[in-house]
Amino acid sequence: MIEEKHVLSILVENQPGVLSRISGLFGGRGYNIDSLCVAETTEPHVSRITIVATANRVVLEQIMKQLHKLINVMKVIELTGTEFVQREMALIKVNAKTEHRAEILRIVDIFRAKIIRIVMIRILSFVFLQLTLPLPPLFNANG
Repeated sequence: MIEEKHVLSILVENQPGVLSRISGLFGGRGYNIDSLCVAETTEPHVSRITIVATANRVVLEQIMKQLHKLINVMKVIELTGTEFVQREMALIKVNAKTEHRAEILRIVDIFRAKIIRIVMIRILSFVFLQLTLPLPPLFNANG
């Protein structure tokens, strides 16, 4: 069977230990998680876990069945094959000497980054940047 990347979206109760049990389910079966993102939803007691993992179809179905059995899991959706937007984000700390600030601002503009904060500590100053990189629009996990 061919192994492909699969994207799973899992709604879970926002409780301590839930992420550990879910990641342990993958690790215990010898499957690597390629990407993992967890965030609270608009409901404070519910979190969304988005996992990208490489597996064949049979293994993926096994994993999804095991996820459904976990008590804190509310819903499991496979996004593979559907259209969705995917982005990568980087938070960057730059040592910003006074003579380099104009160049930093030019680079920020070129890459459409966003200055989050400028911090001055004694004679040093740091610029914190956020850079969000879109992957091709409507990225398909198989493509």
